[in-house]
Amino acid sequence: MGDGIEKGSGNIEDMKMTKICLVTLIKDPSFYGKTTITLSLGMDSQENQEFRIKVKQDALAVVTTGKKVTEGEQMLINQEVSTKDVQGLISHLSELNIPAVPNGLCGFDGVTYTLKIEQVLNSATYTWWVDPPEGWEGLEKARCMMMGLAKGYGAGVLC
Repeated sequence: MGDGIEKGSGNIEDMKMTKICLVTLIKDPSFYGKTTITLSLGMDSQENQEFRIKVKQDALAVVTTGKKVTEGEQMLINQEVSTKDVQGLISHLSELNIPAVPNGLCGFDGVTYTLKIEQVLNSATYTWWVDPPEGWEGLEKARCMMMGLAKGYGAGVLC
């Protein structure tokens, strides 16, 4: 599949053994702060494996030249996520078959999305503008699932 998640390996126990490390979604609108949602599998203080979600929001100002200037970053969420809440997303990602470089669109206004999937030393990064290109529809579903997960853990409307 090319994204580091073994095809058909949507079982949480299999993931814990292979240490799927990270799924990151970046929502980068043209005229205001970028939001980064990160889902990771790590160890808690007792060395038990746990899924964590982190949501960060960049605060931006637009100056008269139109250049974006970063004013700071705010951590909105950093907490443990239940395995049950993660299962659907991981299962979905493990079944995707994504074309490497589809025809795409670009523009000036709107939102650019980046979805990065990592497992141990393997990773894949997908970036699209507004709507995903043909063949990447499964990434749009993953984007919605990540944003829904963040909202479910208290990120509110910033996602």
